[in-house]
Amino acid sequence: LNEWRKVATNRDNFFQCQTCKYKYKFKRTWFAGLLTNPAVVGLCTIFVLLLLIVLCGFFGLMLGYFFPSEEEDVGFLWFLIAGHRWAWYDFLLRGVTIVGLSGFAQLIFYI
Repeated sequence: LNEWRKVATNRDNFFQCQTCKYKYKFKRTWFAGLLTNPAVVGLCTIFVLLLLIVLCGFFGLMLGYFFPSEEEDVGFLWFLIAGHRWAWYDFLLRGVTIVGLSGFAQLIFYI
């Protein structure tokens, strides 16, 4: 079909069938263009990475709850307590650490 469009002299052949006059729909190409836009891909990647860090932070928090150390004395829902600003940094650091270690493990096992 693409070869026929290139050979045909009429410019409408790309947008409309000359035999049955059917007009082609290009909504999917607009959506595909939107999804392949570098800005949209970058924003989606950042969103997924931040979501993964938060989820892994909860996983790290559960690991700390089930395997407690002597230094931790805050409960499982520490983030509901006002005034624990450093606890949020610890939470995000756990998430970043787990994401980083899992990425490093994938790198090692797939080489």
